Order: sequence, then structure tokens, then C-alpha cells
Amino acid sequence: MLSKSGKLRVAAITREGDALRHLRLLQPLQSLYLSGEIAGYNVFSDGTGQGPHEFEAYDVIWIQRNGPGSIRFVKWLNGAGLNYMLDVDDLLLTIPSYSAAFNYNTSLIKLLQGCRVLSASNGRLVSNLEKYSGLELVLKSMLTPNGLRFPHGTCPEAKTPNALIWTSSDNIALTRSYESVVNAIIDFSARHKLPIYLAGSFPARFKENLKNGRFLGFMDFWEHKSFLANQTTMMAVCPLETDADEKTIDFIESKSDVKVVEYSGFSHPGVYSDCLPYTDTDLNAGFIASNTYESWSSTLERCLDEGAQFMVQQTEAVRMKRGIEKLSSDCWLPALRKAALEKPIAHPVLAPKIKQANRDFLNRATALVGPLMPECVRKVARSVLGKCLNRK
Repeated sequence: MLSKSGKLRVAAITREGDALRHLRLLQPLQSLYLSGEIAGYNVFSDGTGQGPHEFEAYDVIWIQRNGPGSIRFVKWLNGAGLNYMLDVDDLLLTIPSYSAAFNYNTSLIKLLQGCRVLSASNGRLVSNLEKYSGLELVLKSMLTPNGLRFPHGTCPEAKTPNALIWTSSDNIALTRSYESVVNAIIDFSARHKLPIYLAGSFPARFKENLKNGRFLGFMDFWEHKSFLANQTTMMAVCPLETDADEKTIDFIESKSDVKVVEYSGFSHPGVYSDCLPYTDTDLNAGFIASNTYESWSSTLERCLDEGAQFMVQQTEAVRMKRGIEKLSSDCWLPALRKAALEKPIAHPVLAPKIKQANRDFLNRATALVGPLMPECVRKVARSVLGKCLNRK
């Protein structure tokens, strides 16, 4: 039985950080609530619901990535035969050669097995999740492309770029092509005396060779979007590796076109590597370069000359296709409805299970990291974790 309004009450479970939580969970949930299409939602991340709404029972369970990171919780969900929607945004069953990402295999495969609906940003990701899990996932998958909440009204007028912008949330996604691509970007920047704004994480060897970098550090989700919205026209650089081992290529080809959404949606033209995230999409990235020094150099020059004109129609097209309001109604809401529980689950039943899952996660983290800590640090960690575990 649904809420008195007849609309879905959503329990969302995540341990993810600011950027992913906003991009693929809070944005669509808030949009659906504001439009009156769901009754509300409660986000569980540390074992307690953080709101903004708390209900006596929930009609849908939404799990982001690995959820609470507890095998026991996943076994309970699957053993109880509970429907849930699992949202996966990356090929988390393999690790690319340029990263030291956490291995999600055990619990994620069980979540993939048990979920009623698998939501993913693109079909390539679903295919590769099938490849690495050995599961048949296509029939229960629903595509939920990435979108943003853009300002309403006239799109900003793009002008000739006066800076470059490069965002890297983890490591630069380049291996064999690193020298060719990075040198082309650095030389172009020096040739035109354009600063490079760098948001996120960049290796020391990159910083050492960069004379005109402006290091911005890590920005939270909305700080980054505000920066893009308020800067005059910049030229984005978005390289991805195209010459690597099979696992790395599969990981990269499973990525979404979110950078096209971010940059084009705020009227910043960009140069993108010639790979599937930027070519197998309903968006026109515009300036595509092979990962050679010559191709990146020439494409950067073309983007500088033609980028502003290209953005005249492209920004509006991106906002029409990837505004979060439209995506929430057209994509996320049908996925939630399909994942609805056969009967609501009471808050007093679900919440303690999530809390126990949080204890499992913290205990496991302590067991893995504890032996590497000095004794003084272990004492502080035990104290902090103890408070978290005893939180009511």
C-alpha cells in the first residue's frame, strides 16, 4: 500500500561522497519531490536516516553502487525477496591500470543478482557488467543518463575561450598516451598564453612541467557547477586513454558523457578523446581528437577558433536533453516504479538492518586499516568508530 497520496516513499542507501551522491541520487530525488511525483525520500548513509523526510514505511529501496558495503545486508535483502533498485555508474568489477580503486566484486555481484532494477548511465556499462559478472542484466536494466539542474532562461553567450579547464576527480585517465596528450595541452596553453584551471587531483610529474597552471583543489559538487556557471568561456580538455589493456579499455568505454553535459551545458566548448563515452552519445561533443600530439594540437586550435560559434546551439540542446527535471520524470521515475516493493517495508524493520550494515562496514575498515596505523592513531580511530557504532 502506497502513502496516502498514492506516491512512492523512497529509502535511498549510499556511502558515496559528495559528487556522486548529488549527481545520481539527490538531484533526481529532489527533482521528483519538487514536481510532486514522489511523496518524499530518506537518505541513509551512516546507519541513520538523514532525511529530509522520514516515513513509517517505504515503497522503494534505492541502493547506490555498493550500498552500505555489507555482505550481511545484501544477503538479508536477497533472502527476504525484497525488490530494490541498484544504481551503478562505473564498471566497478575491474580496476583500470591508472587507478588503485577499491575492489567491489563480492557484494556488488550479489546486488546485481538480487536487484529488481539495474539503473545505469549507458548500455555499454550494462554490457560490461554482464561480461565481468557472468550475469544476464539487460532485461532488468533501465538507462538513466546523467543530467544537471541548469539555470532557467536564456543560455549564456559563449565567447572566445580565455582559459583551459581540466577536471580530474581521481587520476588522469591516461597511460600510454600520457606524454602525447599532456604535452599537446601544455604547449597549446603556452603558445596562446592561456592559463589552465585544474580542479581535482593531478600527479606531481604533471605539476612540475606546468608553468601556467591554476590549481583549484577538490571542489564539492555544487561549487564546481557554480564555477562553471560563473566563469566566462573556458575551453575544456577531457582526455581518456584509448591504447591500454582490455580491462582498462572496458572501464573507460563504460564511462558516461557527463563531462559533455557539464561543460557544454554551461557554454564551455571542449576537446574530447576519440572514445565511446564522447562519440556513442546523443550529445554532440563537437571537437574530438585522437590521442596523438598532432591530433590534440590541431583540435585544440580548431576549438579555440570555432568553439564559441559551436556553443550557440549546443548549450540549449544539452539543457533540453539533460536537464535533471526531464530526466527525473522520463527515466528515474519509471525505474523507481518498476522497482517498487510488493508491500511497503516498515522503517523500524529497515533502519536497524542498515545500521548493522554500517557497523559491519566500519568493523571491516578497522580490521583492514588498523594494522597499518601507529598505536596512538589506532586509539583515536577506535574512539571515533566506537562513537559511530554506538550512535542511536
